Amino acid sequence: MAPRPVQVGLAAASALVAILVARQFLEGEGERETFSLVHDEEQERDLFSRSTGSSSNVTGIGPFHLERFDEETARQLFPFPESRSVHDPDLIFKHVANLDRTTTWAEHPEGEWVLKTNEQGFREDGPSRLSEAEFSVLVAGDSHASGACNNRETFSALLEADLMESRGTPSVEVLNAACPGYSFYNYFGTVRRFAQDGPDVVVVTVYGGNDFYGVLKVHHWLRGTTYPPRRKSYWDRVNAAREQSTSFLAQSLNQVLYFQEHPDQAEVALEAALVLAQQTKLLCDEIGARLVYVYVPPAFEVGLPGIEEEVAALAQLLGLEESDLFTSRQIGRSLMDGLDRMGVASLDMGPALRTAGAPTYWERDLHINLRGHEVIAEALSSWIEAPPESGSVRGVPDGRFARSGEGG
Repeated sequence: MAPRPVQVGLAAASALVAILVARQFLEGEGERETFSLVHDEEQERDLFSRSTGSSSNVTGIGPFHLERFDEETARQLFPFPESRSVHDPDLIFKHVANLDRTTTWAEHPEGEWVLKTNEQGFREDGPSRLSEAEFSVLVAGDSHASGACNNRETFSALLEADLMESRGTPSVEVLNAACPGYSFYNYFGTVRRFAQDGPDVVVVTVYGGNDFYGVLKVHHWLRGTTYPPRRKSYWDRVNAAREQSTSFLAQSLNQVLYFQEHPDQAEVALEAALVLAQQTKLLCDEIGARLVYVYVPPAFEVGLPGIEEEVAALAQLLGLEESDLFTSRQIGRSLMDGLDRMGVASLDMGPALRTAGAPTYWERDLHINLRGHEVIAEALSSWIEAPPESGSVRGVPDGRFARSGEGG
């Protein structure tokens, strides 16, 4: 698709619609969410003490302005490691260009996988052809979409191969612009950054285990409101649980714990996600791109051998009730309900990941594994080639996208 000029603004009406949707879906449901293991309580307090109102102004509800981030601000909000990430004004940060790092991985069929980026810093083996291909797809997402695997094994690469075959042409580009640590602001920034290249389809991959918590810091920063810091009691519980598992904390339970301590922030996180979804839709409408959200739930909602016992033990250490563990699922469903109301398609990958015939998450760190990437690629391929007449595919039918052979 030929590139098109783009202009983006955040309308007050868009924010109002998203606020109303967020409040409607969370009112009276008493649920919450979480992520991030960077612990600097003093830095958190100092960074977010610039509230335009009183220190009690923590709701984060109301108009705000999207902006591009200078490097100093970006590094305050996201202390990304210089060895692996660099500043980007639209994306806030991204992978370092020309990375080529091998990670030993016992669960992988080859015993290892390679984190490789192109000269632009994206998970591709060569330069992007987004503006040149006959048909192009832009993928935004976090570490799950970026992939704890080789480039050729990510769902972006698998989708590209499927589309080349189904369309009978090599002139297809699926750009994997995902990066670990991303959340909803980064996803919007990704679309804004590449809109001029005119993608035919935009895929926003949401990870329900930590994206809702992950949006809060930058959201409060842009609103001039106060981000409620994590208290000493929070970190005492986290440190106790960290000795048993850092993966469950980073991938899901840290988010749950934060929203248990600050339940009002669940509404803020959902509202932020919906405001940004609406702005992403407006941008995609402007460039003529089809937009679809892919929702990936945390591993404990899908199931791994022995995972229930480990989650129960960690929940006890963290002081979480059984009802707290449904926080991510509830907010994720509320997000998809909001997307439905906006007329934005969404694919809930939970059922398909749960019934894929093999585990779909790595046991080591709880990211989606090779089988998980296959399932998502096939779901997207099916949606792109034969999209549903309206709205979301809420729960891809069990086994619909199962592949034969090994899945990792």
